[in-house]
Amino acid sequence: HRMAPRIGAVTKLDHAVNATALLAYLAKRMEDRIGVLSFGAEVEFGIRQGHGTRHLRQITDFLSDVRAEFMHTDYRALAVHVGRRLRHRALVVILTDLPEAEECEGLVRAVQALTRTHLPLLLVPTDPALEAGARFQPADFPELCRTLVARDIWSARRHLVKDLRRRGAIVVESTPERIGLEAVNAYLEVKRRQLL
Repeated sequence: HRMAPRIGAVTKLDHAVNATALLAYLAKRMEDRIGVLSFGAEVEFGIRQGHGTRHLRQITDFLSDVRAEFMHTDYRALAVHVGRRLRHRALVVILTDLPEAEECEGLVRAVQALTRTHLPLLLVPTDPALEAGARFQPADFPELCRTLVARDIWSARRHLVKDLRRRGAIVVESTPERIGLEAVNAYLEVKRRQLL
């Protein structure tokens, strides 16, 4: 549900789908195996790991049907599902917006579970309006209230990102429009550093 808001003409989810398709294409070119799934309150089965042109077509078909729904995001169910499906160390790319402070425990625990075997890479779309609001210099009391709320949310996000990195995840933040490019750069950096 956090990926439903629009950024310009398309949603955050649309940007994430485009980034996933781009990564799938690059993985095919690099002859790496790739699988894909979507998740919310439950984990959809998705497409198992594979490679080749036919497999890439299956992933593209699956991605074209992914829709945002306004429901709880269960990161722990995702970690359990991935743990059952992937027995060997793998790069697990998670495209998601960060949860609010009171809901971040599920994401932190999921990352902890994944890092036991895998390398989690979180691609997180930033919110330019939130950052601007946190840096705004208020001129009156209502503006002060909005700025303080924005600063609290922004500070909680910064703390969560640091915590996730400390627990072994790679976290890449980018504007939604650039998330595909940053996904490619992060994937290539993992390969260059031979982290798997």
